[in-house]
Amino acid sequence: MISWLRVLIGATLVVATCLLPRHGSTVPSVSVSQAMAADDNSVVCDGCNPLVFGRKLNVNTAPREHLELLPNIGPKRAQVIVSTRQHMVFKTLEDLDDVRGIGPKTLRQLAPLVVFE
Repeated sequence: MISWLRVLIGATLVVATCLLPRHGSTVPSVSVSQAMAADDNSVVCDGCNPLVFGRKLNVNTAPREHLELLPNIGPKRAQVIVSTRQHMVFKTLEDLDDVRGIGPKTLRQLAPLVVFE
């Protein structure tokens, strides 16, 4: 059983990672109130990472750069997800199990962070 402290630390690390700009990138300007104004799981500005605002990431529409910020999803796995969704739609968390390198442990970590719309 995962302790609440581990969950809190993990969430803090995800948010901190999302807030740091990547080399050569710019941070989109959007206020927290604008981003939180959306009443669904979407984000109101292009280029914003939904994880920063406590939103879940849509696996079927998220850009590769956002997918890379998920636990155990690096550049290669993110690219495989993007390539795979060109010929199939991810409908459930278990569909991600078909992606090479994603197993039960990663699926458990991704569950609270992703949606399939």
